[in-house]
Amino acid sequence: MENLKKELEIIFRESSKPEELFDAFKRAIDNKVEDLSVYKILLGNIALNIDELKMYTEKICDVFPNISSEILHWSGSIIESDPSNYNLETAFEYYKHSIEINSDNLPVYQSLFNLYNPDIDYPPLSSIEKIIDKNLERVVQKSKYCRTVASFYNKLDNPLMKNKFASLAAKFSRSGK
Repeated sequence: MENLKKELEIIFRESSKPEELFDAFKRAIDNKVEDLSVYKILLGNIALNIDELKMYTEKICDVFPNISSEILHWSGSIIESDPSNYNLETAFEYYKHSIEINSDNLPVYQSLFNLYNPDIDYPPLSSIEKIIDKNLERVVQKSKYCRTVASFYNKLDNPLMKNKFASLAAKFSRSGK
């Protein structure tokens, strides 16, 4: 299995041929290679267009649900950072879905908050606030979560919400949550 992973990594890293990438991907799926690092290399390949990236992301998530939250976060980050594929809607949906799968994946919240552009209100602040409210009860590391949310509101220059979440962070920290 390790030899196969190394072979796949080389192909995923170096190939720019769609059919070669697809064949290697099919081998990985057929051999049940459930390795986040292998798929990150594939998804980071600059030869992939947005549709291919989405296709691979969705297939990996379907076949390997245990790594789907991380795969969605990774793909959302790639989509967000690639100016040729600048597709904020897909990045937002991937971050949102990643959080739905694993509400304790705190770096995804930071990516989601960094995606927000107040000049165009995208993703809509109301949608982000729904995610914030919904997940306050779901997360295990409540104090860290609330500190992350407080930092987001501080960036937005919203002292009322920043203070609310900073107070919650302190409260949860004192109670060991």
